[in-house]
Amino acid sequence: MDQQEALKLSDTYIQRCDTLNDIVSINNLFFKLVKHYTEIIHSLSEDILPNKLSRDISSYVLHHLSENIKTEDIANALYMSRGRLSTKFKNECHENLSTFIIKIKLKEAKRLIRYTDKSLTSISEYLGFSTPNHFSAVFKKYEKLSPLEYRKQFINSPKH
Repeated sequence: MDQQEALKLSDTYIQRCDTLNDIVSINNLFFKLVKHYTEIIHSLSEDILPNKLSRDISSYVLHHLSENIKTEDIANALYMSRGRLSTKFKNECHENLSTFIIKIKLKEAKRLIRYTDKSLTSISEYLGFSTPNHFSAVFKKYEKLSPLEYRKQFINSPKH
C-alpha cells in the first residue's frame, strides 16, 4: 500500500474517532478500520498475484523462506507432480517457478536490508542462499546493484 494513501486513510479514521463519545463506537470504528485496511491489502495482493496458483506458491515460499526451496517440495505441498506444477505455473504466470521464488526472496531481502541492521551474511543465511557470494550475485542480477550498494542508498535516509 502506498505510504501516502495509508496516511490519508489513517487521518480519515482519526478524524472520525475524534467525533465519537463512547468506547463501543470507538471499538466499532477500530474494527471497520482493520477490515478496510485488510480489504485494501487483499485487493493489492490479488493485483500482484493474479491467480490462486501464484498465491499458493507465494504462501509456501513465505512460510519456508529460510530453506533451499525445491520445486518438488512445493509440488508435494500442492498435491501435484513436479512437472505438472512447473508447466502449469509457466502457462498461468508466464515465468519460471525458480525465478518467481527468487523474486519473493529478494523482496524480503530488500526489506531486511533497508529496515534492519542485520548483516548481509545473516540475511543471506536466513533466506536460504547457499553462500553470501551466491546471494550477492543473485541480488545483483535482479536488482542491478549489490546488496551493500542497495543498503548504502538508505543509510542516511529515514526509515519508513
